[in-house]
Amino acid sequence: MPLPYRDALRLTRDAATPLDAETVPLAEAVGRVTARPVLSAEQSPNADLVAMDGFAVRAAELRGATAAAPRRLVVAGAA
Repeated sequence: MPLPYRDALRLTRDAATPLDAETVPLAEAVGRVTARPVLSAEQSPNADLVAMDGFAVRAAELRGATAAAPRRLVVAGAA
């Protein structure tokens, strides 16, 4: 009979032992987990900026649109 997920998880956690923290160069840190939260001394960026530019469009509003018959869309808001 297969072992229930919760029992397997408990057994795994009980058998696991945490590794000691170590300092490694940033280039070797790929795939690792930080031992404690990483905090910045400065806010970056130092102004309110949007992380990405772009538009959101409902697919239904584009139905039937082609290069020869484009749709005119209204900007409903901005962030």
